[in-house]
Amino acid sequence: MLHISHLKKRQILLPFLFLCLLLPSLAQAEKVRVGVYANKPLVYQDEHGVFQGLTIDVLRSAARKYDWQLEFIEGTWPQCLKRLEQGTIDLQVAIADSPERRNLFDFTTTSLITNWGRVYSRENEQLHSLLDLQGKTIAVLQDDIHAEVFADLMEKFGQQVTSKSVNSYDEVLQSIADKSVDAGIVNRMYAMQNARRFEVSETPMIFNPIRVCYAAAKGKNGDLLSALSMHLKTLKADTDSVYYQSLEKWFGKQARKKIPGWVVNTLIMLLVLILFFLLTMLVLKQQVASRTKELRESRKRYQTLFSRSTDAIFVSDMQGRIIDANDEACRSLGHTFDELTQLTVPEIESTAREENHFKNVMSQLNDGNRITLESVHTRKDGSTFPVEVHIGKIEVLGQDAVLGIARDITDRKRMEAERDQALQNLDSERERLTVTLRSIGDGVIATDDKGIIVFINRVTEQLTGWTEREATGRPVEEVFNIVCENTGNICENPVHKVLELGNIVELTDHTILIAKDGTRRNIADSGAPIRDRKSTIIGTVLVFRDVTLEKKNEAELLKVKKLESIGVLAGGIAHDFNNILAAILGNINLAAQYIEPESKAGLLLKEAEKASTRAKQLTQQLLTFSRGGEPVKSIESLPELIRESADFVLHGTNIVCKYDIPDNLCPVEVDRGQIGQVIQNLVLNSRHAMPEGGTITISCANVEDSRQELFQGLQDEKYVRISLGDTGVGIPESMLEKIFDPYFTTKQEGSGLGLAISHSIIKKHRGFIQAHSMPGQGTTFTFYLPAGNESQSEQSYEPETISATGGTILIMDDEEMFMDVATRMLEHLGFEVVAAENGEEAIARYRRLMDDGIAVAAIILDLTIPGGMGGQEAVHEIRRINPAAKVIASSGYSTDPVMAKYQDYGFSASVAKPFNLKELNRAINTALA
Repeated sequence: MLHISHLKKRQILLPFLFLCLLLPSLAQAEKVRVGVYANKPLVYQDEHGVFQGLTIDVLRSAARKYDWQLEFIEGTWPQCLKRLEQGTIDLQVAIADSPERRNLFDFTTTSLITNWGRVYSRENEQLHSLLDLQGKTIAVLQDDIHAEVFADLMEKFGQQVTSKSVNSYDEVLQSIADKSVDAGIVNRMYAMQNARRFEVSETPMIFNPIRVCYAAAKGKNGDLLSALSMHLKTLKADTDSVYYQSLEKWFGKQARKKIPGWVVNTLIMLLVLILFFLLTMLVLKQQVASRTKELRESRKRYQTLFSRSTDAIFVSDMQGRIIDANDEACRSLGHTFDELTQLTVPEIESTAREENHFKNVMSQLNDGNRITLESVHTRKDGSTFPVEVHIGKIEVLGQDAVLGIARDITDRKRMEAERDQALQNLDSERERLTVTLRSIGDGVIATDDKGIIVFINRVTEQLTGWTEREATGRPVEEVFNIVCENTGNICENPVHKVLELGNIVELTDHTILIAKDGTRRNIADSGAPIRDRKSTIIGTVLVFRDVTLEKKNEAELLKVKKLESIGVLAGGIAHDFNNILAAILGNINLAAQYIEPESKAGLLLKEAEKASTRAKQLTQQLLTFSRGGEPVKSIESLPELIRESADFVLHGTNIVCKYDIPDNLCPVEVDRGQIGQVIQNLVLNSRHAMPEGGTITISCANVEDSRQELFQGLQDEKYVRISLGDTGVGIPESMLEKIFDPYFTTKQEGSGLGLAISHSIIKKHRGFIQAHSMPGQGTTFTFYLPAGNESQSEQSYEPETISATGGTILIMDDEEMFMDVATRMLEHLGFEVVAAENGEEAIARYRRLMDDGIAVAAIILDLTIPGGMGGQEAVHEIRRINPAAKVIASSGYSTDPVMAKYQDYGFSASVAKPFNLKELNRAINTALA
């Protein structure tokens, strides 16, 4: 029984053990997604579609060791970087390690190889240093670290180059070969294998040695990087490993260094030194023979020069006795040679006669010094003349001696005196000129006849950003950097044109001066030649001034005039359309009173009334843009109004709105509805510019001195500045000047009135609006509103609603169609109606009704009667007849400020056409209240 039981246990255990042995083989290998791109020989895809290269060989070796399943994901270099950052790949091969990239990625601690960047150029292009790249077009791989370092080098060297980004190193080399660029940046590994396929030349410009590693997204796949680091370290320690086999495969046998580099270098240095010493011995031997010959010839030349020199030459012993002199020495002093050799140096030179002077000179000569001094020589006849003397110690026949060479400087002294006087006069004149030029309000630049700056004044320093010390000695185009405003092209500098033509030259319009810090200013400029007494051009003078503000004012005034002219047209159209719309809306409103609201006809009338109301809103927008739509102002707190308007537009969107509003923001005197409409229009504009979401920032500030920020023409008073910036697509510069034009829009669903109306509203509030934008960098709208105070607050008055009690109403309007529907609406409200076509007729009928004892409950007057008296004139005559008359102003549009402040013009209420029964009834109730 025990034996059988033992067998059964073995039968159970054997399958279990077999399963345990089988499970590891069934375990699935770890899948690793690897980013690859074209960078042969580090990584590339061969003609069979298989990925090859040094990084792939090492990675496959690690995959076999750690049981990884490699999945290669191909892309361009920028795509690989983006995928690695987003974590859609686990590992990236052949990536350079840098401090900037360590903020985004983790790298293997063991590098694969060291690489660097190199500049390649067109064939036969003479490019030897980075300074030769000034003004060149350079092809670079997008997001390449060598391209980033190269751009930084160019900036540090002050070189201006144009970069052309491409997606691969092949495109870089092809662009050079096609001559679409002047040069390109390629890493040395890739260039070693691939540059020969293109007609390009390598240059000596090598930079940015850097480690090439494997990398993973920051904080991810640390186990992969650790395993790869250990594997690489092991491979590098074994000279027969896959690493060195791959190096030899892709880079040749020179990749393996069997002999240490220091040994080779030492041998080369020893060989060079031996050759140098042999060559030096041969050269010295030849020099000795040549020197001997030269000494013989030199002695002859010395004797010739000594006797024929135009300077006086003296040789004396160390006690000052003259032992030799040349012919010029005898002639200049009037002595014979024998007479001269009987004299001492102090006897012919006044300086040597000074106390201790001769001893000091001898002491300096004994110390090995050479001396140059000015002195006075005395002739035989006792006359004197100034000389410049060069003194040195020599050896004559084995004895120390003194050699003196004296030059008559009488003419030079006279010229120096004349020069000193001229310089003194010139300094005085220059000082007066400098004071004058520094005091004028225009910029002034003076140059020499080569266009080199010799002077700039303080205004030039302010406009260009260059100090006089920095600018002096520089070519004028470096400091006076001008471009065409319309094209952006560099303008021909007026200095060169003046030097070429010799005439006064003025700059054309639309010239921009670019300051040292990049500030751009519109300038007006003229250049003139500077001539000497012989009328020869010796330089130029440029005089220029900043006209940026003037051009801005001109542009704003032109915009205002254009908007005003269009506004007149829009107001006229709105007025006529309102009269027609009033008849339509009134008839619809009346018809709806006589049928069941839920009937088919009632529903149709309701839809027609909605459409008419939308048309009314459109005409109200036109009126706001035109001369009408004057704001009904009251003191308002902006923070609440801004947040309420912006949140309403952004409700339900993926846009974040940030507010930067100080607690001490001044209140403003505005029409709350109109300013709310401005905020909504601007926020809606930003919303359309960010379909994928983004951020809107609204900031406010008090502006104490408007002259520091606004264009000329606004009142000198306190303002509140409101800025609304977004992170949207931005507006091209060519469209920026048109955005406030009516009906200009880039949106398929827009009407093009939002910004034009906003501009009109801000203008009616005595404010100013402007926009700044860069494509891809968002747009910022900034507008200014006059600050108000609490004492100006207007209390709105809403009359109590009372029911019409009947009576007679006099209505005056020149539109027959409107008069008919208005009469029916008033009759529906229970009034008897008396009609008049113009102000004269209305006054006459009102006087007749008063004479007949008929009480007139209210009078409705149209403000605008073409060719006749309007309501604004008629109301005054009616008030003379009856000061208690209830007069209602009515208009399709109004001129400032009747409809907004009707009480100031003698009216009791106002009603804008088109109106419905409720609005008409409300106006009558307001007048009768």
